[in-house]
Amino acid sequence: MAVRTLKLLQHIPFIKGWAKRFSENKRETLERVDSQIAELHQQRKSTFYASLSLEFMARVLGCLEVYFILNILTTDVSFPACILIMAFTSLFANLFFFSPMQLGAREGGFALAVGGLAIRGIWRLYRVDYPCTRIDLDCNRRVADESRQWYACK
Repeated sequence: MAVRTLKLLQHIPFIKGWAKRFSENKRETLERVDSQIAELHQQRKSTFYASLSLEFMARVLGCLEVYFILNILTTDVSFPACILIMAFTSLFANLFFFSPMQLGAREGGFALAVGGLAIRGIWRLYRVDYPCTRIDLDCNRRVADESRQWYACK
């Protein structure tokens, strides 16, 4: 499956050069991973499907967590929007794999996904230098908290 995916990526503009180099350099590893997954599916179907089900349930629970938290803060959110938010958050974090401990990559992905979906009232969760530390209820004003500067975003 991984080998086929990279063959498909070799036809997409802007990434086909990278996909071709990557598949040539990592062909052995990709084929080994594909064969191990296929072998697990053939020999231990119950283990394969249990693992797949647990991963899926963990993703759904993550989406439910985002849904419940965002429902506390705003009423403009739906479960499909939370699925998209989690998908883009994960994608953004994976694109910035080189960042040490994904420092800020997940939060940036979350902010971009929420902003892209135009969910009102969620941008106010982020402080300039440290995300999710305080909720400002009035999103149109700047709030000073002792020595720190807090910014509310539209």
